[in-house]
Amino acid sequence: MIPFVLRFQPILLSKIWGEESWEVSDFSPHLSVALNGEAKGKTLRELYESDCDFVLGSAFQKQTFPLLIKTIKTTDKLSVQVHPNDQYALEKDPESQGKREAWIILNAKPESRLVIGFEHQLSREEVLEKIKSKTLEQILRKWELKPGDAFYLEPGTIHAIGSDIELLEIQQSSDSTYRVYDYARVDATGNHRELHIEKGLDVLNYKASDSSEHLKPVNLQMAPFERSRLQLNESFCMEDWNFYQGQFATFYPPMDPVTFGVFYVKRGSLFFPETGEIFRKGQTFFLTAAGFARKLRPFIESKTELIFSGPGLNAVTYHPTLG
Repeated sequence: MIPFVLRFQPILLSKIWGEESWEVSDFSPHLSVALNGEAKGKTLRELYESDCDFVLGSAFQKQTFPLLIKTIKTTDKLSVQVHPNDQYALEKDPESQGKREAWIILNAKPESRLVIGFEHQLSREEVLEKIKSKTLEQILRKWELKPGDAFYLEPGTIHAIGSDIELLEIQQSSDSTYRVYDYARVDATGNHRELHIEKGLDVLNYKASDSSEHLKPVNLQMAPFERSRLQLNESFCMEDWNFYQGQFATFYPPMDPVTFGVFYVKRGSLFFPETGEIFRKGQTFFLTAAGFARKLRPFIESKTELIFSGPGLNAVTYHPTLG
């Protein structure tokens, strides 16, 4: 029998700027492999193809897992880039996919920065001139950071992650990235990385940032634990669950119909008596649709914080309160 709670082997990818850990992935060729129970050694895809209702939920019959959950640690800044939306990918770049994404800052040095959006409205021609003159950074909006800050990037938003930052990324199951600027860096073999300037210019939002990228938590409930929504869109939901005292907490499904949920332990730990699984700070677990429907009751230690991610509004409706 597939476990109600799944633990996957993180997929570590070394990059020119640092390291990614793909925590839960169904994006080929990086398929998450289960580590626990009778699921051990099987990929997420093999599991949901064998019993979709149990793993993903009935809403995902004949569909693939829609999300990609990563942690990112940088030692250098990422390229300045932009992602396409679903329509552009379908019509103009069928080998790619649309990509909405959201970030939660886990750690950052005081001088670390994110780049999200433009400082003022621009034209395609003005941005291209800045790329050619290697002065693009002058017109990008830079954000100061502190742990817990959350950001949402609609497709078309220009962005880059700076150096010395650790963050959690929740996104559509896509690896579509159009690099428009890379600081003239070279890789280990001395070659410049490929840029995708024309595609990037096609999909860019040229308006000035209106600060909406920086998310403000919306409190949904205070008991039996504090639940705040950070982002909800057609592709995914992202919430912050805080437990201030040790308790057995029922994991009521927050959505209808019941589907899966992915949880990242931001601090603290929790123990599932029914499965024997313990998850600690920095670990990720996958709660199956059957696990949510069973309303599992893990014991959660005091001052535990979980980041929940689930499918978007194209698949489910979310409840404002649980229980």
